[in-house]
Amino acid sequence: MSVIALHTHKKTLNTLSTGCSAVVSGFQGDQCLCSRLQELGLIEGSTICLAYRLSFGGPLAVKVKGATLAIRSEDAACVLVQ
Repeated sequence: MSVIALHTHKKTLNTLSTGCSAVVSGFQGDQCLCSRLQELGLIEGSTICLAYRLSFGGPLAVKVKGATLAIRSEDAACVLVQ
């Protein structure tokens, strides 16, 4: 008997390539952090663009609703995108 394993791969904001756009599909992790990111404009259904990424795990510059936000890479890992 063979077993097929299904993996649900969640794509997060910190995995986007520079210049790529995506749509926010949800959040994972600390509820306080997720609420703060939503207050900054990262809400479900919003289109975002990764404008710039600093090397060695530094912050990301994300464009959302006409604003550019600097977000730590570990915080961006909480933002699910499609």
